Amino acid sequence: MIVGERIKRAIEETGLTQEQVAAHAEMSLANLYKIYKRDSIESRYLVKIAKILHLPYSYFLDEDPGFTSRNYQNGVGNAAGNHINQKIMSPGNEGTNVASSNTNIQNLQHQLELCQSEKASLEEKLVLKDEIIELLRGRKKSI
Repeated sequence: MIVGERIKRAIEETGLTQEQVAAHAEMSLANLYKIYKRDSIESRYLVKIAKILHLPYSYFLDEDPGFTSRNYQNGVGNAAGNHINQKIMSPGNEGTNVASSNTNIQNLQHQLELCQSEKASLEEKLVLKDEIIELLRGRKKSI
């Protein structure tokens, strides 16, 4: 499986939107779609995508075709989940109980970072839109 396909699958499995991932990785949505078709990726994008998906870089580079991001994330819950306890399953550490409140706080902090990143991106676009409108108004007056 190529790197791009693995990224696409991991995004789908996490429940994040492609727009959120693209904004966090500081790339356009079109660029993210192009990455899906590639067998390589720039390391700066890989680092950001791995971080937002809470996956190690090796997940995208591993040759084992039989695993999913859930192997890495097994037990990591949705920030909106209301479980009291949660089991994190990892090799050699089966059954460690972790209070979900800590996981929920981390997930909420992560979601806040995503929202702040998306807000900053939208604010930049809004400023550019306003500048374009002013330029167009200036042209219209001169015609």
